[in-house]
Amino acid sequence: MRLETVENLRNHDDSIIIAGQPEQLYAFKREVAKKVRGVQFKGRDRSSLWVYRETDFTALGYIGYGDFQTTRYAADKSYAVFAPTIENAKYANYSEQCRMRQSKNMNTAIRHAKSYLIKAPLLTTTAQYITKVSNKLSTVTAKLQNEVHATMNNIGVSSHSRSSQLLAELLHLHKREHGWLDPTMSDKLQAYIEAEHEYQLDTQKVLPAMFIHMYEKFGAQCCDIIDVDNIKRFSEYNPERHATVRENVRFDTLPQDIVDRMYTLNMVEANDYVDEVGVKINNAAYLLHV
Repeated sequence: MRLETVENLRNHDDSIIIAGQPEQLYAFKREVAKKVRGVQFKGRDRSSLWVYRETDFTALGYIGYGDFQTTRYAADKSYAVFAPTIENAKYANYSEQCRMRQSKNMNTAIRHAKSYLIKAPLLTTTAQYITKVSNKLSTVTAKLQNEVHATMNNIGVSSHSRSSQLLAELLHLHKREHGWLDPTMSDKLQAYIEAEHEYQLDTQKVLPAMFIHMYEKFGAQCCDIIDVDNIKRFSEYNPERHATVRENVRFDTLPQDIVDRMYTLNMVEANDYVDEVGVKINNAAYLLHV
């Protein structure tokens, strides 16, 4: 489930969306606000509202009033709650409805909101953003691998034969400065050797990273942190394997080099990636190389 960041919601003008929403959704919102402490709302579309708290990185989820069936039109509209804390086995786990509870009765839907509109584990809500950087680095690796394949094709060896006897013999002859019938063969082999070297260096790199979300708590600057041991191996489908979480860390306890990297990223636009520094997700969240 993809959740909008609180930073984006805070700056989002939803006046046009709100104007077109049904009265039943407004009534649902009013009751949810009474039962779920400290939440705010932003229009998501004509039938739903994001629900969030100021200190969180992403929204808690969203509420809606309408037809949320995926296979047929509903005879009557329903009140619905969508949140990453919900697991609805009636739907495939990749669908939005897998994270939905709905009811025609608003009181039942309010109970769902109270139960499920809670802060999800930080790794759950941030994994998609960390994965974006992981995918960017994977693209670099793929380009290096493609270069290896191209140089192999230039010397007449299949890209699927990196461990073949033929390639080993060609490299052995090149090392002994063999005189080739093709005057360009030596250069082609050297190009392969260099491309393979760059690719192997890249695959062996371990790139630790740190996700930081900033917020104010009791008048002090605090942050939640995810330490990633190797961002190249990170996957949103198994985030715990390469990451650990630290919450409610005071900003003034962060190492100065980390603070300096954050200041550097403050000079670029959101989602801009700076080599060897990291990426600015928004004005309150960063992913740093460490």
